[in-house]
Amino acid sequence: TTSSIVASCQKEEITLPDHENVAPFLSTTRVLTHLCVGNFNEKSLNKRPIDIMIISVPGFGESSAHFDTGDLPKIILSELLRQGYRKPHVVFLNPLGGGTKEFMQNKELLSLVGLGDEIRDVEAITDHLLKTYKPKCDIIVMSHSLGALRQLGVIRAVNKLNSNKVDEQISSTRAKIRQLVILNGTRGGFLDLVKMTAVVQASLWPVVTRNCCLELSPAEHRMMMFDSSTPDAEVRGYNERALPGSLRTFLELAVPIGQPNMLDVIREAKTYGTDLRVDIVESEHDVLLPHPDTEAEKTELGNRGIDMRAHTIATPHSLPLT
Repeated sequence: TTSSIVASCQKEEITLPDHENVAPFLSTTRVLTHLCVGNFNEKSLNKRPIDIMIISVPGFGESSAHFDTGDLPKIILSELLRQGYRKPHVVFLNPLGGGTKEFMQNKELLSLVGLGDEIRDVEAITDHLLKTYKPKCDIIVMSHSLGALRQLGVIRAVNKLNSNKVDEQISSTRAKIRQLVILNGTRGGFLDLVKMTAVVQASLWPVVTRNCCLELSPAEHRMMMFDSSTPDAEVRGYNERALPGSLRTFLELAVPIGQPNMLDVIREAKTYGTDLRVDIVESEHDVLLPHPDTEAEKTELGNRGIDMRAHTIATPHSLPLT
């Protein structure tokens, strides 16, 4: 049961002063939330190293605060322990400096940050994780909504780790991505654009014309992210933890010229993951993103040797995790 899980939770602040193209970012500080059975000191890690790492990449306007409260982290740890892992390590990322005072004080500058910047930022954070914790285990990447594209940064950081030509014995001890779990993922590309046009015009365009960043009210969160059955307290809790999103990123998604799509991201994850599994979870009551043709995606990825499994759950776009 989740109540019996004894987990260590710590907030970590890292500074990325030498981040490539640091100018667009609103802060040099990144806030990460770590959840683990046991603790994180060096002596503990040497005694029992991490045997599975989960990296969670949030969606548009989300922060780790949406995930590090409530039961979700303990549910994840409980399932990993049930599967036999002894030292699971879950990390929730906050790209772009989200969660810092500097970020909130400069949110009007979000129009300078694009999707490519967001992906590079996730890559820089993942570089830090790999260098600091030196995991020699499988990595599972969990993403939600826009996180399906942002997770390309995790994939590139891990692939970079495995790109050097070394002997097979050393290569086998390096971390590799074993699984992608994608919840209501943003597909990207023009097919998504055609399907999303009506939704964007009805839901997001009024927000875009109101300010330079996408900062939603509780009513707008309910309309787009949830449904009428979601209790007010859960919508309010979600809204209180939300961050404004980048207007530039939104516009790049609306006109996706030269932007990655979700299948591109998955194919890149396959580079050094010969047994890669992809679980795509779609919500029945999602009114924000169009319902994709998962069977066609399964065929496309299957032709490339990727094991994709589709799941459906009876929830709105954003899970009420608070």
